[in-house]
Formats: sequence, structure tokens, C-alpha cells
Amino acid sequence: MKKTAEAAASLDVPVVVGLVGAPYWSTWYIPPSEEIFEKSWQLFGERWGEILDHFAAHGVRFANEVHLNMQTYNIETTEKALKILNYKKEFGICFDPSHFFVEFIDPVVFIKKFGSKIYYSHAKDAEIVEEDFHVYGIPQGPLKPGKGMRFRVPGWGQVPWNRIFTAFAEVGYDYVVSYEHEDPVISREDGCEKCIAFLKPKIIKQKLDVTPWWYRW
Repeated sequence: MKKTAEAAASLDVPVVVGLVGAPYWSTWYIPPSEEIFEKSWQLFGERWGEILDHFAAHGVRFANEVHLNMQTYNIETTEKALKILNYKKEFGICFDPSHFFVEFIDPVVFIKKFGSKIYYSHAKDAEIVEEDFHVYGIPQGPLKPGKGMRFRVPGWGQVPWNRIFTAFAEVGYDYVVSYEHEDPVISREDGCEKCIAFLKPKIIKQKLDVTPWWYRW
């Protein structure tokens, strides 16, 4: 990770997106025990504190992708990570709404909770596969396409994109929304075209600068 910070600085890349990892996961989405999970926070603080000092020295920020089977996988663990790292400006979040869909977390609640700490965003959708969900449920192990849930091209799933872009405007997020293709049905080329066509009209280029009178009451 330190070498990544050096590479990013040499290429004038201001934000590195990645995962913080976790020392306790195997193939399941549930920590083996609460005791092991709590002990892992100390290791997280020691390792990432040192890594972020290196990022700071090179003028680069790290956007942590909040993800299942990582140390940070929901609102509570993201908040704890920020606190342990003393809210260092070099440590922020890569927002991916498809991950929250799997956990039944409202992505807009996440955006409004962390606002200015969101340094990057992925554009990826997800859906419950109705014909398989009642057979397989939501898998607790590695996700397999079609087994109850799957990732989709934006607009082909159930992620609330209008609410997300509204929340982005409200918290002042004005950076990258990067298409991440993990759709098991649509090709990468077709998916890219569909993603652009679907999301581009949703970008709020300019916020209303005057509050309507009926909202002032």
C-alpha cells in the first residue's frame, strides 16, 4: 500500500481506491467470533495508521471500499474505522451502493451519514433474483450469479439511483462515479453503454441556489 501511494503521487492520481482487508475472514460473510473481531480493530489501527502516514507524506488520499468480508462492511464498522484512525483526512470512503443492497442498508442513509468522507463512488447495481431467492436466499458465502442475488448494470437492478444522486448533491459530492461491471448477463461493452445512457441524465450539474418559499416555513 505504501508503494501504491508513491505510484499514485508520481502519476498525479489524488485518490487510491482499495480495501482495508481483515485478518479474520475466510470464505464466509460472518466473523468467526465477536472476540476475534474486536481484537482485529487494534491490528487495523496499527497497520493503517502507518500506511496513512505514508499517504499523507505523498499528498494522496485513500478511499476505502466498504465491502462484505472486510473490516468495514456497514455503517457501524465504517464509523468505528474513522474514529480509530482519528478521522485522518487521508482516509475516506469509496461508496458502492450494490454492497449495501445485499445487507439491506439504505445507501442514502450511508451518504448522509458520511458525506464529506466519501472520496470516490462506484456505479454498480444489484437485484434480488425473484425466481431463485426463495430457493437459495441471500448467500452467506461467496456470491454466485443467479443464486438469490446478483450484481447488475445500473438501471437493471433495484438500487435507488435518483435518491443517490439527490443525496450526492445534498452532501456536496462532486467527483468520480466509476462504472464497475459485474453483471453476469450483459456484456462489458453493452453494459458500459447502458450505464452511461442511464446515469448521465441523473447527474445534477447545478443545485438550486435559492430555497423555494414553501420550504422556508
